[in-house]
Amino acid sequence: MALEKRSVIETHVNGCPVTLHFVSESVESVLEDVKAILSNAYDERVQKEIMELISRVSV
Repeated sequence: MALEKRSVIETHVNGCPVTLHFVSESVESVLEDVKAILSNAYDERVQKEIMELISRVSV
């Protein structure tokens, strides 16, 4: 997939650099996979911040 067909968000969450790449077409279950990963890796506040970033580019 060509890089120009992606949306990219670069930010800092809880002092850590975060880069999110989104493909232009929807991919089933990606949001659920991201939520599962976040629930195992970050505290609730960080999960909320990242989910808010994701919602900005979700269609």
